[in-house]
Amino acid sequence: MIIGETDRLILRPYILEDFAALHAIFSDPDTMRYYPSPFSEEKTRQWIRRNLRRYEEDGFGLWAVILKETGQLIGDCGITLQPIHGQMLPEIGYHLHRDFQGRGYATEAARFCVKLAFDTFRFPAVYCYMKHDNWPSMGVAGRLGMVLTEIYPDPVNEYTRVFRLNKETKASRKILAETAKQLALYPLHGSVDGKESNLQPLVQHFRRWDVQKADRLWCAAFVYHACITAGFQIPFSPEECTLCSLAGVPAWEELAQKDSRIGYHLPAGFEPQPGDIVLYDHVFCDQPHDHIGIVIENHPDHILAAEGNIGNTNHSGLIQRKKDEHIRCYIRLPENYSWYA
Repeated sequence: MIIGETDRLILRPYILEDFAALHAIFSDPDTMRYYPSPFSEEKTRQWIRRNLRRYEEDGFGLWAVILKETGQLIGDCGITLQPIHGQMLPEIGYHLHRDFQGRGYATEAARFCVKLAFDTFRFPAVYCYMKHDNWPSMGVAGRLGMVLTEIYPDPVNEYTRVFRLNKETKASRKILAETAKQLALYPLHGSVDGKESNLQPLVQHFRRWDVQKADRLWCAAFVYHACITAGFQIPFSPEECTLCSLAGVPAWEELAQKDSRIGYHLPAGFEPQPGDIVLYDHVFCDQPHDHIGIVIENHPDHILAAEGNIGNTNHSGLIQRKKDEHIRCYIRLPENYSWYA
C-alpha cells in the first residue's frame, strides 16, 4: 500500500520488517541529538507498533519514506496527534537518516503530508514543535510556510518552539495596522528604567539572537513580529536578502525590490495607507535606512506610525512623522501575502 508519492519519494505505512532500517536512524546519536537519548531496540519496536495502532485508530501516523531511485528506507514523515502545550494537535513530524539530511527530502515529504492533512483529513491548521535549538527542523517548518506562534517551558526540551500553518491564510494590511498599534501601545521595551526586557516574542523569530543582543536594535524585528502576528507568511531570512535577516532594516528594502509581488514606493506622489511599512533615513545615526515602522494613519503633512525602539528610547510607541526627506520609501505587502506561495 502506498500513501502517496513526490518527485523523489514514496510514502507507505510501516511494516514490522522495517525495524533494522528504522533502528539505524533512531539509534544514531547524531540524528537523535534533540531527543533525550537515542532509542534502544525495544523503543524502536514500540515506535513501530505505536504507529501501526495510529493507522487503525486515527487513519494516519508516521509513514516510511522510501527513496524512489534505490528503494531504500531513508526516514519517516507523517501526521500525528501530539500534546502541544496542553492541546492535542495535528503535527507534521519527520526523521531522516543522517546520510540523507540536507538534500530537501524532509521538506519534500512534509509538504506532501501538509497537503494530505488539509485536503484528506480536513484539519484547519497543522503544527510542528521541537526543542528550542533544533534549527534544522525549524528550517523545514519555515520552508513549509509555517510561522512561529509560541515558545513555552518544557521539562524535556527546556523550551519548546511551536510553528503553525493555517489552511486558509487571511492577512491584510488593515489587520497589520491594528496589530502594530496594539504592540506599540503594549508597550514592548528593552532593558530600561530598571525593567527587564520583554522582547522575547520578537527575538524568538531570529536564529542566534537574544534580548541582550537586540537591545536598542529591534525596530525591524518589531515590524517582522507584527507582520507574522497579523498572518503574513515571511521567513526571517528570505533568499532575496543578502545583506542581513529581516531583523535589519536594509533587508526589508531588498526584499521589496526583489519580490515583484511587493509594492516598493518612493515617497514623492505616493499616498501611504494603514498597514504600509515605512523606511526612514538619518533618523538615529545619520545613516540611510536606519529606522522602520508601520503606518497607522495618513495625513496631508504627516503619518502616524507604530515603531519599535521609538526615538531610540528602547520602547515601542506611536509617533507622528513629517512627510519630509527622512522618509526613504514605503513598502506595501499584498493582501494574504505568503513568500512561500
